Amino acid sequence: MRGFLSILFMMLAATLSAELVTANEYGVACINSSAKRVVIAVPWTATDGDAIAISELVMTNGFAVGDEVYCWDVSKGKYSACWRLDENGDWMSANVVSREGITTDSPALGRDNALVVLRRSPTGPLYVGGQVANSAVTNELLGDGAYNLVAPPFARAVDINRKDAVAFTDINPDDFIIFDVGGGKLLFCYWREGTWKYEKQSTSTLGGITITEKEWVQAPVIGGNGEDDVPLCTGFWYFSCGNGTKIEWKQRQ
Repeated sequence: MRGFLSILFMMLAATLSAELVTANEYGVACINSSAKRVVIAVPWTATDGDAIAISELVMTNGFAVGDEVYCWDVSKGKYSACWRLDENGDWMSANVVSREGITTDSPALGRDNALVVLRRSPTGPLYVGGQVANSAVTNELLGDGAYNLVAPPFARAVDINRKDAVAFTDINPDDFIIFDVGGGKLLFCYWREGTWKYEKQSTSTLGGITITEKEWVQAPVIGGNGEDDVPLCTGFWYFSCGNGTKIEWKQRQ
């Protein structure tokens, strides 16, 4: 039944050109990225509301045999789990270091997790599915120079500068966010004047002279439609210099 629903929802998404389709609280989100490396969110739970298995969450459409999904363990500063797509189209544990919530026997992920997808030859968008969940989630970040892998726990557009959508507390002035925008390009965002911004460069030619201008602009919207926005359900790296930084993803009112 689950396989039928997955196919049905993807057919509807393609037909309606929708980013998200839900029915009976089961949802499928389309991550419209053709990049080889993508940070993706865990926006769903299992049907019983608990942590979701990787085999349920990440659908195999858009993947090839040998493609991999990684989970980052911020406390160790390294990847703690890896799943590889085998010849039968199943996600199999590969070189997994067991930790609470993720084991070689029953890998499962809570909505406070994010994943890194590595595809050798991307053929199209990715899909994640599961039980729809909209409750608030708080990420408690490790500091003192730690890289934290973060993604919104929702399958909807999120502007990280909207105070009614997400709240950052105890930000260190030297903290920064990194978006992987594909093509080997990384977008660094910094805390400036109470918002996350990045330095955008533009060039123009006047009288045969090339002029380069730089300006600070708002960080991209996750799932937005702007030229510089990033796909739905994608995440970012947060480099935390201080201590006690938290990210509160707020429940939709």
